Amino acid sequence: MSTHDHAASSRDDVSMRLEERERILEHQLGYLYDEVLQLKKERYEITYTASWLLVRPLLRAEEALVGFVRRLFARGSQPAAPAAGEPARPVRAETRAAPPRRILVDVTGTVLRDMGTGIERMTKDLSQALRDADPETCLLVRCENGGLLKCEAPIGSKRRDLDSPMSIEPGDQLLILADAWNYPQAYDGVFDAVHAGGGRVIVCVPDVIPELYPAACHERTVELYQPWLRDILLSADGVLCISRAARDDLLHVVAERSLPHRPQLPVDWFHIATRFEPRPDVDAREKIRQLFEGRAHVFLCVGTFEPRKGQLIAVRAFEQLWEQGDPARLVFVGRRGWFDYALAARILNHVEYGRRLFWFDDVKDDELSFLYTHMSALVYPSFAEGFGLPIVEASRCGKPVICSDIPVFREVGAEGAIYFPLNDPSALAQAIRHWEAKAVQARPDRVLGATWAEAAARIIETVRNDRWEYRLP
Repeated sequence: MSTHDHAASSRDDVSMRLEERERILEHQLGYLYDEVLQLKKERYEITYTASWLLVRPLLRAEEALVGFVRRLFARGSQPAAPAAGEPARPVRAETRAAPPRRILVDVTGTVLRDMGTGIERMTKDLSQALRDADPETCLLVRCENGGLLKCEAPIGSKRRDLDSPMSIEPGDQLLILADAWNYPQAYDGVFDAVHAGGGRVIVCVPDVIPELYPAACHERTVELYQPWLRDILLSADGVLCISRAARDDLLHVVAERSLPHRPQLPVDWFHIATRFEPRPDVDAREKIRQLFEGRAHVFLCVGTFEPRKGQLIAVRAFEQLWEQGDPARLVFVGRRGWFDYALAARILNHVEYGRRLFWFDDVKDDELSFLYTHMSALVYPSFAEGFGLPIVEASRCGKPVICSDIPVFREVGAEGAIYFPLNDPSALAQAIRHWEAKAVQARPDRVLGATWAEAAARIIETVRNDRWEYRLP
């Protein structure tokens, strides 16, 4: 490629990125506008009822409690200020540690805060895979009082009575996998202790969504995540992401915003996996079994209700299909998250709710397997993800996936998924029509089929042999 062609290609990439960002921002603006209108409506309904006399003092007490907890967490998440006359701690220069020996897999999050989310499941599954790969030198640890404790209890257990203090040895690698930004106080002093013992700290940054799209995240997440990421870029010895696309997003954010970072900070990626297995014969509740009565196609949309997951795009797309007489059913599976009042009201008050539109917020693993196994196809209209695990789960059941055309979905779905333009309900409706008419075909066998053993092997190879794919300038 000539210099002129390369420059033109770079300009095209920048232009496409800007157009995509504009579409996402327009979508978020409309989404949040609907949210404000719904909250305003509900506020009026509360205000002009007698119950408001009881609710108002409770809300004031809640605001005071939230403010107290927020200030408490803010103190714990900020680096300690240097004492009077003491110089600020400089950014640690790059040093060559001793040859890596042990990988200390941090499970602090599963002990302190296991909510069963995707990140926490990833932490437990990957921790187990690392232990299986090398049980002698991949050890489970947790952070406490500025040091490390070796965990003897099984992964996921909250027992602490068997834990014992652990000394850092030269070459040790502390691997932090979980959403550590949610409990930064647990790591106070830990990085310094590891470095003082001749070890290194490797941190998993699953995605940079709170940086790219803060309006799509819970406000508490943004407050915690952004200072955490900036601290990691200066204090960690390596960063791992859960996909190549997530790694590219991180590099883009660092470059675009000129975020301070350690010179030559290593950055790499691995692919997460799932232990999900098809179970078509589980004892699902009657309401779920009834979804599959008749000959209508049943489309599943899995994910917590939050702005970036795209449930609103799915509703609008199926409204177009229903207007044209399509009997297809749309089934949402996911708990309520944040900024979801307007979306929830739209679904629960929809004329098709209970007929062709359904929502289950309490589905367990067995019933989810039943739904995946019996559905016609998965609809995945998210605009921002670190990976996209439902694509892999659906493909394990041999089911087609119709998803947003974003880089990470192209990486995971590969040649096996059907893609539609981002945040475009009409395009999604058209993709569904084409699939129903057999004008397009999905290939579940061509979707990414990563395993936890492969993820563990890549991580071990990267951190032990210092074989990082990229280093920040």
